[in-house]
Amino acid sequence: MSAKVSAKKAVELFRKNKELAAPAIISATFTVAFIVGFFILSGAYSVMQELIMHEQIWQQSQLPIDFDEYLLIYGMDALEAVIGLFTWNNFWLLIGLFGIKTLFTLYFGSMSWAMIARAHNHSKKSVWELTHQFFVRYSFLHIIIILILYLPVALFVFGGLYVLVTAGNAFLAAGAVAIAGILLFVYLVGAFLRLIFTAPSLYDKNQGVTKTLTHAYHVTGHHFQHVLVVTLIALALLAAAVYIGQNPSAHAASTALFSMHIISVILAGLAVGVFVIIEGVIVTYERIFLYEAYHEHIRLK
Repeated sequence: MSAKVSAKKAVELFRKNKELAAPAIISATFTVAFIVGFFILSGAYSVMQELIMHEQIWQQSQLPIDFDEYLLIYGMDALEAVIGLFTWNNFWLLIGLFGIKTLFTLYFGSMSWAMIARAHNHSKKSVWELTHQFFVRYSFLHIIIILILYLPVALFVFGGLYVLVTAGNAFLAAGAVAIAGILLFVYLVGAFLRLIFTAPSLYDKNQGVTKTLTHAYHVTGHHFQHVLVVTLIALALLAAAVYIGQNPSAHAASTALFSMHIISVILAGLAVGVFVIIEGVIVTYERIFLYEAYHEHIRLK
């Protein structure tokens, strides 16, 4: 019931403050821009354009050979062209763009939460002031949570592979890895549930990283059913945003890049814009819902 109340409050707050979606939309736009930028700067775009051109010629020629044979005969080794993209320059380009993209994501994530807290609390502070006030702590929180969630996964993968390769008894090794996998799953679920209110806690209490993590952990120590329902709703919204960002949006961006027809390029570009806006709206609503659910959970005490 409390989750339903939080969802309604989130809708109402979002309806009154539509500008809250701006940071998430900008962040999603930059993500698309960085991916497209890497594709063009790395040379992958040129390779794909050449492949598409050859494929169109091959289809029109109606030669009794498959496409791979056609490429070899008419001067393009597709495999060699793709392998040629794996260079140190492209590696460092990827690292650099990924780093810049991460900074943008963290910055606009901090701005998004700051705007939500500002709207919820009817604060008169400027958005820029609040964003810069929380940016460093928000970034460190992200790094710590990633370590909490993904470091055990990495240890499990490498440790599991080591055990399977070096163990004398394959059956016992597989059993040990399976048990470790179950324990890891339990740990990840528990950690995710106990840390679900970390960002709302930071922007509500305005404390340091350690105190924020401690507070978020203790807050979720009661009314487990509410925490579980809120987490499932948040995950469903996040999954919807990720799906839109990785499927229809990516497909539309691919069409805009590689289509030979100007109308298709324009329509695909417009579609990318629409999907980016939808993704940004869903991400923003998920954050507003979590913020409202956090306050509702505090009241349940």
